[in-house]
Amino acid sequence: MLAETDNSMKIIRLFTFIAILLAVSTTQAQKLVYDLAPPTITVNNAARTVSFDVVLPQNVAVKGGVANCYLYKDTAKVPDSYGELFSFFAGAPGQNLNFIATDVKYGCYFSRFAVLTDDSTYHFSNIVQNICVELPNAIDKISATTISVYPNPATNTINIKSKENTNIVITNLAGVKVLESTIQAGENNINISMLPQGLYFIKSGSQKAQKFLKQ
Repeated sequence: MLAETDNSMKIIRLFTFIAILLAVSTTQAQKLVYDLAPPTITVNNAARTVSFDVVLPQNVAVKGGVANCYLYKDTAKVPDSYGELFSFFAGAPGQNLNFIATDVKYGCYFSRFAVLTDDSTYHFSNIVQNICVELPNAIDKISATTISVYPNPATNTINIKSKENTNIVITNLAGVKVLESTIQAGENNINISMLPQGLYFIKSGSQKAQKFLKQ
């Protein structure tokens, strides 16, 4: 009888221990929330700097006082194996923050702002931005833009408004041509649903290529 009672107590202790572990695990589980306004980003090609201007929401208390701005390549995911992470000390909720990332490598990036809060929730900006840090002497000086592209980011189609009949070429980040089309003066609708998610460039004639993000 005593042996049975002892075994019963061991079983009760075991289940109690498991329940505590599950409770701790649930408490420590991190959540992902995409609710932050994106930062205002300014690129200085000559200095190879990227400036982030952000406002911490009133309801976000940053854990450890550190916020992160990601610049990353390849895919629109955070974190990314090809990514660069720039951290800066965050202020109080509602405060305006400015951070400048220096010595940024030339190239094109996706960008996202993120903070970790005291309740182990990761808050990310609600859109992915795309930027390019370019060699100053490689920047096309042509100011006359003959086409405009919208929406950006796009999902299934993009609209191209052109001042004249022209040929457009779309390339990926590797410079590989993925689509070519002849468009007319005025509004043109281009199907991009077959393209993988990522950053693309549209070029028409000798004008500077324009970029758009396929989501």
